[in-house]
Amino acid sequence: MKRVALLGATGSIGRQAIEIVEAHPELELCAAASGSTPLDDVDAPLKQVGGDVNELLERAQPDVVLNAVVGFAGIHATLWALERGVDLALANKESLVAAGELALAAQRRGGGRILPVDSEHSALFQCLEGRTPEQVDSLVLTGSGGPFRGRTRDELTAVTPEEALAHPTWRMGPKITVDSATLANKGLELIEAH
Repeated sequence: MKRVALLGATGSIGRQAIEIVEAHPELELCAAASGSTPLDDVDAPLKQVGGDVNELLERAQPDVVLNAVVGFAGIHATLWALERGVDLALANKESLVAAGELALAAQRRGGGRILPVDSEHSALFQCLEGRTPEQVDSLVLTGSGGPFRGRTRDELTAVTPEEALAHPTWRMGPKITVDSATLANKGLELIEAH
């Protein structure tokens, strides 16, 4: 039985993760946290809304931490997991974009594995598995071009917030939706991959 701590339990990734845990009897949701949304419908013995999740993680002692927290708030949980040798399923890109050196140092100290959740990074991770750096010439991150692909510079000046929030494929929170629409997310993914 693998004990899973889910941080960001009420977001789109968190909700999908709950479905996966419920469908796999070898997984147990030992703790769940959200930034501000109540966790009334989440079945976990330890729950927390807001605040520092490190104490929650200490009590839960998970085998895997799924960090789906939005923004810089997820960095502490990333460091907690890696320093303790706990597997980290990482959906919080800020942990590597803003604190990559700290995260990698924590990983070296504790031995925790970083398992990418984001589709592009997960695909790269799977392609690299079992290969040495010398065997890889290059890696390519792909992108659709977003909803504004093909628009002229003049047309882009008239884009409305509603257009930026209307993602054609996924239902996500407003920050990641706008970052995806403007391709800022693709830049963050590139930094994260390094």
